Amino acid sequence: MAPITFAVSSTAFRRLPLEEAIRICAAEGWILEFSSGLAAAEGMRSTFLQAPCKKLIHNYFPAPRDPFVLNLASLNPEVQRRTFDHAVEGLRLASEARCGFYSIHAGFCLDPDPQELGKPFALSFTHTREEHWQQFLITIEKLIPIAEQLGVGLAIENNVLARFNLTDQGGSPTLCAESGEILALCRHFHRGNSFGLLLDTAHLKVSAGTLGFDVED
Repeated sequence: MAPITFAVSSTAFRRLPLEEAIRICAAEGWILEFSSGLAAAEGMRSTFLQAPCKKLIHNYFPAPRDPFVLNLASLNPEVQRRTFDHAVEGLRLASEARCGFYSIHAGFCLDPDPQELGKPFALSFTHTREEHWQQFLITIEKLIPIAEQLGVGLAIENNVLARFNLTDQGGSPTLCAESGEILALCRHFHRGNSFGLLLDTAHLKVSAGTLGFDVED
């Protein structure tokens, strides 16, 4: 029987210093996923690379000094640029640490404020869903060759849609919260080994409850 691979997100250790989380994971043989929620600080890149445990890198790590919401589907040029640069750095770190892949959340149909994450968004749309979807695909298309060159994968995590962010018309400000878009994304990027889906089953369950689709389907 193959050994079980067990990974824990850094968010599970949020009440402990990062150094203690690293020590625990190294001692237990766990993989530590360096994720969102770790505050911006000097030397986080080195901390990640030098950590003596197995590791993964996810989404908003290392956090920038000037907070923003990563958005692969943003039509704001500045948010586009910052998101792309952050994702490239994530791929580079994954390559240097031999993590295998870097994972990042699917995009949004607006640019939320960092303080709105986990709360109701100010649902003000200036572009259509299709425009954001096309930008989402374009951004991933640009990242995949970089991932291939670095010898790592790019994994997109399905977004979550809580009921309080459902629009009056029953639509979603998040991309890839429902199965149709998740499958469309996977069909679009089916070739090669550098693209993958990071399926967050908790996100899927919440979104299914909001949108009324069957999780098993």
